[in-house]
Amino acid sequence: MSFKIKLVSAHEIKVEELNSLIKLVFKRELPLEFTIWKYLNYPDGEVYISSAWDRDKLIGIQSIFPLSIQTGKNYFKGKLFMDVGVHPAYRGKGLFKELVENAEDFSWQQGVEFIVTFPNKNSYPLFFRKLKGWKEIDILRFGIGFAPLFCKIKGKFSDSKDVIRFSHTSVWAEWLFRNPLFIKCFRMEGIKFCIREINGMRVLLILGPVSYNITSLIKGSALAKILLMYKVYFMFFLASKNNLLLKEFKKCGIVEKNILRRSFYMVVKCRFENTLCSRILNPDCWDITWEDWDVSWGG
Repeated sequence: MSFKIKLVSAHEIKVEELNSLIKLVFKRELPLEFTIWKYLNYPDGEVYISSAWDRDKLIGIQSIFPLSIQTGKNYFKGKLFMDVGVHPAYRGKGLFKELVENAEDFSWQQGVEFIVTFPNKNSYPLFFRKLKGWKEIDILRFGIGFAPLFCKIKGKFSDSKDVIRFSHTSVWAEWLFRNPLFIKCFRMEGIKFCIREINGMRVLLILGPVSYNITSLIKGSALAKILLMYKVYFMFFLASKNNLLLKEFKKCGIVEKNILRRSFYMVVKCRFENTLCSRILNPDCWDITWEDWDVSWGG
């Protein structure tokens, strides 16, 4: 049986069908509003999907999001691959490989320099066993920590041409924190977002009082709300720099144990073997965060 692989805009697929497939593939209960927020309201450009079809039935996806990086004063365009998956009834038929390769071809045709993805434990080995040219950089960690409001952090931003960081706008930041799942856990009104550096690592800070639903964070329920007069630190950092960063946090009085912590494999493919590629593939060059912008947002 042959299946059709198509490259389409996210707006060309019925969002209800896309949401249903994502929930089935990843075995997660995701509200429709989350898929709309992620795929149809992405602020940095059009989202495309390498899609697999059995006649009129959507059976597989590899989503393609716009992404840029900054090195020194130079910016380079890339793509972020997310949510690759195949309907359970259609696995073992080579669709994973076809979906990713189709997404790669589209990305190179768009003139990008690199592709980044953060595969889960199921798809991670397939990027090396089924595909060519993909390389793991490191494990990216994400966490949330708390510190008293009087805690002060000072840092100096590096503009070295050897340092790589994700490049996003303040509009993207506002979009990020309107994640429907995130809003269910936190409510932030009149909050100030900004970037600070700690010993060479940048961290996104939320300054001001935060009302958060602790049971929603831990168990997914919504029973109790606690008002905390704390700064909330959203930390993105490579595993190789983990200990160094946490030591600096501890000096500032930041709670070392995070309420939420996740880890992701960081896997990259470059279009050309050049100086930029060498930097991208070197974990020591990565500064996992965003540009130096401040944005206020009321929930």
